Order: sequence, then C-alpha cells, then structure tokens
Amino acid sequence: MQDQVGSAVVRLPRSPSRFYFSNKTLGTVGMLGAPFLALAMLWGALWGNHWLNPSYLDGVLCLVYISAWMCSLLGLAQLRATGPDRIGRGVLYIMFSTLILANFWNMYHAFHPNAWTLLYRALNMFWPISNLMMLLVGICVLRAEELIGWRRYVPLLVGLWLPSITLVYGCLGSNAGAMLFDACYSTSAWMILGYAVRTNPES
Repeated sequence: MQDQVGSAVVRLPRSPSRFYFSNKTLGTVGMLGAPFLALAMLWGALWGNHWLNPSYLDGVLCLVYISAWMCSLLGLAQLRATGPDRIGRGVLYIMFSTLILANFWNMYHAFHPNAWTLLYRALNMFWPISNLMMLLVGICVLRAEELIGWRRYVPLLVGLWLPSITLVYGCLGSNAGAMLFDACYSTSAWMILGYAVRTNPES
C-alpha cells in the first residue's frame, strides 16, 4: 500500500491476511488434533486383525488429524510465515492442495476401507507428498524469518518427521519401539506447531 505526502511516496505496512478465526483458535485446534495420527496407529496395532475392527475409524481419525494440521497452516498463512513473496505464498498453496487430496483419501477410506482402486491408491500418495512438502514449508519459514524465536524452527521439525520415521523403521523394523517413536514424534511435533501458531504475536 502506498500514500503520497507532497511529492514523497510513503509505503504503508500491509496488514496480515485474515481468515474467520484468530491464530489462537487455529493453533488450539491444531494442538487438539495432533494426537489423532497416534490414535489411528494405536487402533490399528490393537484391533487391526480383529474381526470386530471397524476399519473406517482409521479414516475418521486421520481426517481429524489432517484437518487440524490445516488449521495450523492457516495460522502460518495469516502470519505470512513463509514470506510475502510469490514463492512463500505458492509453497503454502501447494501444501494446502496436497492436504486436501490426502483428506479425500481419508474420506474414501472411511466409507470404503482398503478399496485399492486406482483412485484410492492415487489419493493415498498425497500422504507422503504432503509430508515432503512440509520440509519445503519449513525451509521457507526459516528463510522468511517472520516467526519469532524458536517458533521459526518448528515447521522444519514437522517436516523432518517422514525422513526420521523412515530411518527408524528401516533400522528397527515395524516393532513396538519404532511405532512408539513414530507416535511420540508426530504427536509432539504437530502439537508444538499448533502452540507456535497460537502464541506467536499476530502483529
């Protein structure tokens, strides 16, 4: 925005993009949804092979998890955490797109578990793609330096979840220790992300 005073041009600061909810609300929802991936893993470990297992519940739990993740990202967008330039905004647009498609898989899985159609498998690919995109988001947040203090490192911590668990599962296999690391990492990292959004000053 610009205003003219005489012959001089004064640049006025742009107000941050606003949605319908405050960052405090969006961050709180992000924190509340953080444990739902761990709950889905726990449910699968305890009841995955049981004849009473309602497989659709896995899709519902993951739907809540990703929807809460999107709330944290909306907070990052309001804070312009990835920067005000086209690259920063574009990374967030792509990130949201991958999460929306991953949520379509969650809904598909909730209504038709283990369908293994071409569409089912294609949508399922956006789970790892969205996590890889989070690495790029984390790098953009570090580059932009819009978040205050330790908060600017949190998106990168979230983005490192997929490489970390890939390494752990590759070394330990799918045992209880690896699953515990996975559950603790995902819950804590996404909860810290929500907390960072909730507590970062909005102006």
